[in-house]
Amino acid sequence: MAQGLDAQQKIFASNPDDRRAFEALEEYFFLNGDWASLVAIYRNRIAAPSVAEDPAQQAPLLFRLGQILEERILDPEAASEVYWTLARLDPTNRPALRQLRGIHEREEKWDLVLQIAELESALPMPPYERAAFETELGQTWQHRLEDSEEARRAYERALESDPDFPAALEGLAALHQEAGRLEEAAGILDRLTNRLRGPERAPVWIALGTLLATELGQPDRARDCFRQALEDDPFQPPAVEWALLLATADEDWEAVSDLLERRFDLAAGARRRASIAIEASQLQLNHLDCPARARAWTDRAMELAGDEISVLLAVAEVERADGDRDALLETLEKIMAITGEKAPRSVLIEAAELHSQFGHGEAALAALRRAQALGGSDESDDIRLLVLQADLLRESGSKRELAEVLETLTAFEGSEDERPRRAARLRELARIQEEDLGEPTLAESTWRRAFALEPTEEDTLAALERSCRKRDDWDSLREILETALVASGGSARGSVAARLGTLLLDHFEDPERARSLFETALAEKADCRHALLGLRRIAEDSGDPVLLLEICEREIEQTSDPDTITDLAGIAIPILREQGRNEEALGWAVRWTTAAPESLEALEARAEFEALLDRIDDEIKTRRKLAKRVTGAARTPILRRLAELHFARGDEHRACEALEKALEAEPGSRETLGALCEAYRRLERAEDLVRSLRRLCDVSPEAEKAEALEELASLLQDPIGDLDAAIVVRWQLVELPGAPPEAQERLEALLESAGRYAELVQLLDTRRQQLEDDSREAVALDLRRAGILLDSLGQSEEAAAIFRTLHEREPEDER
Repeated sequence: MAQGLDAQQKIFASNPDDRRAFEALEEYFFLNGDWASLVAIYRNRIAAPSVAEDPAQQAPLLFRLGQILEERILDPEAASEVYWTLARLDPTNRPALRQLRGIHEREEKWDLVLQIAELESALPMPPYERAAFETELGQTWQHRLEDSEEARRAYERALESDPDFPAALEGLAALHQEAGRLEEAAGILDRLTNRLRGPERAPVWIALGTLLATELGQPDRARDCFRQALEDDPFQPPAVEWALLLATADEDWEAVSDLLERRFDLAAGARRRASIAIEASQLQLNHLDCPARARAWTDRAMELAGDEISVLLAVAEVERADGDRDALLETLEKIMAITGEKAPRSVLIEAAELHSQFGHGEAALAALRRAQALGGSDESDDIRLLVLQADLLRESGSKRELAEVLETLTAFEGSEDERPRRAARLRELARIQEEDLGEPTLAESTWRRAFALEPTEEDTLAALERSCRKRDDWDSLREILETALVASGGSARGSVAARLGTLLLDHFEDPERARSLFETALAEKADCRHALLGLRRIAEDSGDPVLLLEICEREIEQTSDPDTITDLAGIAIPILREQGRNEEALGWAVRWTTAAPESLEALEARAEFEALLDRIDDEIKTRRKLAKRVTGAARTPILRRLAELHFARGDEHRACEALEKALEAEPGSRETLGALCEAYRRLERAEDLVRSLRRLCDVSPEAEKAEALEELASLLQDPIGDLDAAIVVRWQLVELPGAPPEAQERLEALLESAGRYAELVQLLDTRRQQLEDDSREAVALDLRRAGILLDSLGQSEEAAAIFRTLHEREPEDER
C-alpha cells in the first residue's frame, strides 16, 4: 500500500495534470483524514496547466479546498482567500459567496458580510432560496447590526419571494413586537400558524399565546393558542405552564386539574413530581371540592416521597377535609416524629388540640410543651405559650380568661418592634372589656393605652371618639384628635384634620383654625367630604358670597354626586345671578343638568341663563328637554317660549308646531290661541288661522268675541270662499250683546251676495220691528223688503201688503 502511494505521489508530482493519480491521492488522504496533504495536492492540481487554464475545472477544486481549510484545518483566513479567488474567477458562484459570508459572520465582520450579501443578492435564485437568503440577511440586520428598518425590508423581500416563508414571518413578527406593534406581530404569528403543521407549529402557538397573554390582554385567545400548541406537540412544558397560569387566573379549575396531570407526566424526578401531586391535591380540595381525587394525588405523592414533610402536610389536609380526626392525628404524629425538635409549630398546636378533643391530656400537654420549647429565650417561650392559650380560649369563648391572657401578653411585648402587635392585642382586650365584660371605664383606659402606641389607628380613634361624645367631653376629644393629627400622615392625616375641624366648629367656635384644618384635609385628599362641608358651613356663616362661591367651586370639582351638585348649584347660581355673572351661572347650570338630567329645576335655570345670554339654539334644546319632562298646563309657557325662540330664528313653522303642542297641553288657553292666530297670520295660512280663530271664539267670553268673529267671517268669505260658513259666523256676530253696528249691514250684504233672500228678509224684518213706523229708516227698510219679496222671491202678495201699508201711511210718496 505504501509503495502504491509513493508511486501515485511520484506520478502526480511529475504531472499534476494526471487526473487518475489526483483522484487516487484525494481519496486516500480524505479517508485517512490527512488534511494537510489533501490541501497540498489540491493546490498542485489547481496549478496544473490544464486546470489553471480552465475555470470550469478550477471552480469545484477551489470550493473543496476552501471547505477543507475552513472545516478541517480550521483556518478561516486561508479558506477566505480561496473563496475570494473562486468568487473572482466566477462572480456567479453563490456557494463560494455563501461560505465567505458564513466565515465573516462568525468573525463578526459585518461590513464584509453585507458586501458579500450585496454581491450574492444580485445573483439569480429560485424563490425559496431567495426567501432564505433575504431572511438570513434580515436576521443579520436585526440581531447583529440592530437595524430594525433594514431587517424589516429584508424580511419583506423574503416574503415577496415566498409569501409564507416561516423564518421571515418569525423575524418580522419579532420586529413588530420589539417596536411595540403588537397587533401586527400577533397577526403575522397567526398567519404563520396557518403555514406550519404539527410539532413545528407548536412554538409559534406558544409565542402567539405569550404575546396575547402578556401584551395584548387577550387571555381567552391566549388559552386557545396554548391548547393548540399542546394538540400539535403534547410535550411542550412552556405551553403547559402558560395554559396552567391562565386557567388559574380564570378560575377554570377543571382545566387546571387536567393541566396539572400533563405537568406531572412531563416532570422528571421524584421530588418534583411529588410537589406537583401536592399542588393537584390542594386544587381538588380547595376548588373542586373533591376529597377523593385529592387523596388519589396524595397517594401518588406518598409513593414518590413519603418522607417529605410537605407531602405529609398535604395528606393531613386531605384527612382534615374528610373529617377523619384519627387519621389526621396519625399524620401529624408522623410529621412530629420525623422533624423531632424542629416540628412545625402549627403541627404541634393542631396535635395538641386533637389530643385535647380525644381526652389525651398528657399528649396535649406534651405537644404544648414542645411548642413552648420552640423559642430561644424563656420570655419568648412564655409568649408562645400565652399565644397558644389565647387561641384556645378564643375558640372556647372564655372571655374573662382570654382577657387575663391578653393583659399578660401585652406586658411581655414591650420592645419598639412589638408596638403594633401589642397595640392589636390591647384593641382586642378593649373590645372584650367593652362588649363582653361590661367594663366601659376599664375599656376606655385600654383604648387609651392602644392609642398611645398607635395614635393613628382608626378603630382606636373611633372608640375613643365614641366614648368622649357619649360623655360630651369635648376637651378630651380635642386633645385626642390633636395628638392623632400630629402623628398621622397622608390620607389618614386628612381624615383626622377634617374631624378636628368639625369639632372646633361645633363646640369651640373657632372657624379660623377649623378652616385651616379643612384646608389641610383637602391638601391630603381633595375630595374629603367632611372638609368640603365644613368649609361650606364657614362660608355660609360668614355671609361672604365671594368665599361661599369659591368653596362651591372647589367642592364641585371633587364630586359627581347629583344631590351634592344640586345643593351646590342652589347656592352658587343665586349669588351669580345677583352679581349679573350670567355666563358663570350658565356654566353652573350646565354642570347641574349634566349631573341631574331629569331635574326640572336645573333645566329651568339653564334655560333662564341661555335666554339672558341670547343663546337661542342652546335655549331651544333646553326648552325641548323641559317640555318632554313636563305634562299638562305646565308645558304651555315652555312651549310658548319655544315658539318665541323659533320666531326669533325665523322658523315660523317650528314656532307653530310648538304653539300647537302648547294648545294640546292646555286646550283652553286664550293666550296660546292668540299667539297661534298671530303666527298663522304671518304665514298667511288661512285655513289654519280659521281653525284657530274658531277655537279662540269658543273659549272667549261673549263680550270679547266680536273681533275674532269678524276676522273669522272675513276669512271664510275671502280667501276661503265658504259663504255659508261665513254667514253662520256673521249671524253669531250679530246676535252678540252689543254687537258692532256694522255687523248687521255686513251680514245683510253677505246674505244678498249669497242669494239667501229669505234669510235677508227675515233679518230686515227683525231690524224693522225695532223701529218706529213713521221713521225714515223704517220706510226704507219696508221698501227694501217689499222689493226683495217681489223681485227676488216672487212673493207678490206679501210685497203688495207692505206697499199698501206704506201707501196708507204716505199716500203722496210715489215709490
